[in-house]
Amino acid sequence: MKRHVSLFALTLSFCAWAFSEEAAAPAASGPVAPEPEAAAPAEKKDAAETAPSPPPAPSTEKPAEAAAAPAGGDVPPQDEALKAKLAEQERLIAELRAEIAKLQETVKRLQEESAAFKAQSEGKKNTKDQEQIQKLIASFRGTTSERFKAIEQLVKIGKPATPLLIEATRSEHFYVRQSAIQTLGDIEDLSSVPALLEVLGGDNLDLMSYANRSLSKLTSQYFGTLGVGESDEERKAVVENWKKWWAENSAQSGGASP
Repeated sequence: MKRHVSLFALTLSFCAWAFSEEAAAPAASGPVAPEPEAAAPAEKKDAAETAPSPPPAPSTEKPAEAAAAPAGGDVPPQDEALKAKLAEQERLIAELRAEIAKLQETVKRLQEESAAFKAQSEGKKNTKDQEQIQKLIASFRGTTSERFKAIEQLVKIGKPATPLLIEATRSEHFYVRQSAIQTLGDIEDLSSVPALLEVLGGDNLDLMSYANRSLSKLTSQYFGTLGVGESDEERKAVVENWKKWWAENSAQSGGASP
């Protein structure tokens, strides 16, 4: 009896185990995945919504400007007006250039006339000055008072009187030569130095003495006296020193060596 009860209990335990295994099998396997074919319509719908729309077809209508262009190649009225304005401007520019050319010719002619008038005026003035200088030099032949007045006027005239005074240093008249030498010493013009050196190398001791003093005034140099009792050697030394000094300084002074 006990044996049968044990077998029966064992049988019940086995049945309970088997039943529990069958009940647990569906839960362990989990829910069944949906078939792929069922999701395909949704994916196709999403792709259709996100895909870019195709570009619009090109329009066959012509632009408004092209449509408004006149047929047969005619120029629009606004282009004709622009061409007319340009032509008018070119005409005005040509007229201005012609006027400028005329003015330039007039200015050139006036400049030439002015230069000629100036040269003529200077020529007349120079001629008048030369005549006055010659008259003053002629006064050297007069009295002592007349000579002093003439010297004073010639010194005021200045360098323009130098050429005629140099000529006067070679005059045959003693007082003309003496007054001319004296006047050249009072005019600050180194171009007269060669003429004074020529007198210095002469044989007239009085004129040599005036030339020595005039050279000292002109150059601020001193090489001794002449005409106050010097020996021949002393006079020659003075003359040679002047000639040597001028030979060394004539280039710087703008003069010519004697």
